[in-house]
Amino acid sequence: MSTIIQWNCHSLLSRKPELVRFLTMQTNLPDILCIQESFLNEKISLFSICGYTIERRDRAQGQGGKLVILIKMD
Repeated sequence: MSTIIQWNCHSLLSRKPELVRFLTMQTNLPDILCIQESFLNEKISLFSICGYTIERRDRAQGQGGKLVILIKMD
């Protein structure tokens, strides 16, 4: 069974330490994290989380927060 977590983070860059802290406290890492309101855009290309691949739909200037999906690597 897969573990999926959804989070409306409202700025992933500023809340990355909170996400990393959450992940380090887990005995079993979630398989998929669906993150809304990431506020990332094409200028922020180096965002990463250790142990996960990232699929993004980045924010265009003046539009809503957009999405990030983290998929655990085996």
